[in-house]
Amino acid sequence: ATHRLDGRTYAVKKVLFRLSHPTVLVHVIQEACHLSSLAHPHVVGYRAAWLEIPSVYEAAQLFALQRRAEEVEQGQ
Repeated sequence: ATHRLDGRTYAVKKVLFRLSHPTVLVHVIQEACHLSSLAHPHVVGYRAAWLEIPSVYEAAQLFALQRRAEEVEQGQ
């Protein structure tokens, strides 16, 4: 992705997760901390992490997709 302010290109890892348990957010934060400590010539450098809170519309879409996925898993 190209940064809007500096015009540089960055690799972005976007992960969708449900806060089904309090430890989920802890694990996400731990992963970000571990990635930020990596320093190797064959690994893309780590710059930042952030959480995005979906809008009501996006949350409704995500809920519908998750519900449909659960129905498919249950064979409905």
